[in-house]
Amino acid sequence: NGDVLVDNDGGAIDATSQYWATAIDARGFGDATVENSGSLYANGGKYAFGVYATAGTGDVSVSNADGGEIGFYSYSGRGWGVFGFADNGDVNITNDGAISGYAYGQSAGVFGRAALGDVNVTNTGSIEVITGGNVAVGIFARADYGTASVNSSGDIWVAGLLSSVTVA
Repeated sequence: NGDVLVDNDGGAIDATSQYWATAIDARGFGDATVENSGSLYANGGKYAFGVYATAGTGDVSVSNADGGEIGFYSYSGRGWGVFGFADNGDVNITNDGAISGYAYGQSAGVFGRAALGDVNVTNTGSIEVITGGNVAVGIFARADYGTASVNSSGDIWVAGLLSSVTVA
């Protein structure tokens, strides 16, 4: 029922699973905050998430600092570098580092969604995502009843059957 804060200050987290792998899983009814300046990697058979952050009534904030690395690999399903969802709050995702990965299914570098609030994504780092058989998206931002905004001065590279650099 409270807030959650995860701070990876230069450490290395490697999550591997045959089904669902998540390097950082931060879920709070209040605010969910993730700060990364280290290395995060998720290797999942069906699903792989570098960061999975959700909030019920609060805000989601994910920051990948300069020098931070987030990677994922899913050989049969979906893979996302950063997934942030807020039911009643805002989603703010900042990437100053590197996000990269491969998924056979849907692949996204940053996926931000707010049901009632706003979504703000800022990228000054690099994002590289590949899909083997589906859609690859560099940054996806969706606000059902708010405003979705994306600001990127960094590099984004995507490859797949259908590719998109930014969807808002």
